[in-house]
Amino acid sequence: MIVAFLLGGMLLLTALGLPLVFSILGASVATLLIFRPGLPLEITAQFFVSGIEHHPLLALAFFFLAGELMNAGGITKRIVDFANALVGHIRGGLAHVNIVSSMLFAGISGSAVADTAALGSVLIPAMKRAGYSGAFSAAVTQTSAVIGPIIPPSIPMIVFAVLAETSVGKLFVAGILPGALIGLGLMAVAYAISRRRDYPREAAISFERVLHTGWRALPAIVAPVIIVGGVLGGVFTATEAGTVAAAYCFVVGRFVLRELAWADCWEALVRAAIGTATVLVILGAATIFAWIVAELQVSTALAELMFEIGPLDHALTGDTNTASTSLSLGYRLML
Repeated sequence: MIVAFLLGGMLLLTALGLPLVFSILGASVATLLIFRPGLPLEITAQFFVSGIEHHPLLALAFFFLAGELMNAGGITKRIVDFANALVGHIRGGLAHVNIVSSMLFAGISGSAVADTAALGSVLIPAMKRAGYSGAFSAAVTQTSAVIGPIIPPSIPMIVFAVLAETSVGKLFVAGILPGALIGLGLMAVAYAISRRRDYPREAAISFERVLHTGWRALPAIVAPVIIVGGVLGGVFTATEAGTVAAAYCFVVGRFVLRELAWADCWEALVRAAIGTATVLVILGAATIFAWIVAELQVSTALAELMFEIGPLDHALTGDTNTASTSLSLGYRLML
């Protein structure tokens, strides 16, 4: 009953249009008030703070800031130009440019939100002007942005490493190949759709153009090597890697490319703060939710159910002992 109330309340509040974080908090507090009236509500604030009070989570703010500085400092445009020179000649060229740009952008920001905001504002209008449908342009941008949290450095990987107390460096290494495979798979789908819809391609590939745009995009290409290589080599931690990424994007945008104004820096700081606060609030609410689930021993009951239920055919063929045990454990899980 408690679990049904907790999960049902969260789903109901979400269906009513309440943001997810407030749905989690509302369902959690209501569950405590009804089923654990003796507990002081101050405990929710304590668990909320404990969920975000981890030093490695500072990396979130710095990687968000790095992505914002990239976009404001002209690095994003150079990434798009380089990707266009590499894959623009393929059928559906701008769709492939979108995907490859997301893969390159992911190597610095580690965020799907930053990826979508930076590349979407540039590539979606360009794709629509070139004859691509608005739905296709938005779909390519959104799905390719998912590569952001997979190719290192990755903000979700840092959060997971903090919660699971595992190695950030190992998670970074594990994300390289899957991120590349996802990008290639998206390019294959985009190519098939583009051929069927006869979407255009860009100018033929030119070795000189690749070299020229590659040289201009070199600061963006080198950044992931510095960040990931530094973490894997033990030169700095994930948190320090975030500060290195932010400082690198600031120096490149302000003093190398000279496109980053002081006003842009302030706006980047504000947007990075909003993005970081959004993630941390969700993490704090999830910590309260997880504590309630642990307090009710839901995970223990669920594990027992998985071990005791046995093959499904036992219940179907008349093994009453297994079937009755499964029903009993299921009833305990709901209570």
